[in-house]
Amino acid sequence: MAGGLSDRGLTADSPGTVSRRSAQLRVAAQLPGGIPRTLRTGGNLRSPGNRERDGHKQSRFFPEELTGFQDALTGYEYDLVALAQSTGVRLMRHGQYPPPRGACLSLGDRRYLYTTGYVPSLGRYPHGHIPTPVQITDHVGDSSAQALLAEVLLMTKMNWNSARFAEKLPVTVRFADEVGTILRDLPDDYTPEARYAFYM
Repeated sequence: MAGGLSDRGLTADSPGTVSRRSAQLRVAAQLPGGIPRTLRTGGNLRSPGNRERDGHKQSRFFPEELTGFQDALTGYEYDLVALAQSTGVRLMRHGQYPPPRGACLSLGDRRYLYTTGYVPSLGRYPHGHIPTPVQITDHVGDSSAQALLAEVLLMTKMNWNSARFAEKLPVTVRFADEVGTILRDLPDDYTPEARYAFYM
């Protein structure tokens, strides 16, 4: 079944919007006591009543890893999502433009989302490559498939360090990769900085 999502109507207050803590959950999973510490400090950056957390990554969740996340996230609403950016699936479209950004193909429980593609509001395709969809390879959590896809699509536009219309992957995954590169070079006895601005 093919469907689609639109960039219009997705605002910071839309259902399915994301926690800015998403990227830090992925990094925190690699640190001793990291997830509980990340959840505790999350209240400092967001309203204290917020009980939503999201985690995005580019590989499937190992059973032990998934159990660890679920244990640490007890009492929270959460979505744990694994994304694969290279797939052998492509949609073909009549006409001169590629599939529109937000087009979605569902094959059973597999979902493929075009995070790049033709943008009707721009009247063009703003990238120089042939778009391929991002595959949602794992999803464990509380959001519906539609809300999850809307969230992923929205997060591809949240890289404030880029003038591009949208990235292929959500900012949580891209940012976590960049932070991971920094953390790899830190001494073992160094306590990583929790503030987002520190890594900008």
